Amino acid sequence: MNLHEYQAKEVLASFGIPIQRGIMATTPDEAVVAAQLLTQATGTQWHVVKGQVHAGGRGKAGAIKLAKNLDEVREKSCRYYWHDHVQQTNRPRRKTNPESAYY
Repeated sequence: MNLHEYQAKEVLASFGIPIQRGIMATTPDEAVVAAQLLTQATGTQWHVVKGQVHAGGRGKAGAIKLAKNLDEVREKSCRYYWHDHVQQTNRPRRKTNPESAYY
């Protein structure tokens, strides 16, 4: 079974398991709106921009970035969309699908 992180969190939450909040976004503009909503709900200005790929080592591949403000959320999400991420395995390279970014 291949589940993205956001899908696994939805399953866990449906069973009452506490999870860290996140909002799925498919464009940099949506990512900024999601970050604004999370800032209102949690009070934090820092956000983690995470690409959702079915591969290990996404942190090493650059698919997880810390954004310290809304401008960085936009910048890091713009860099992420349709970027080639090299997997830390022997599998071939995969293009990131812009419908698969999580903020």
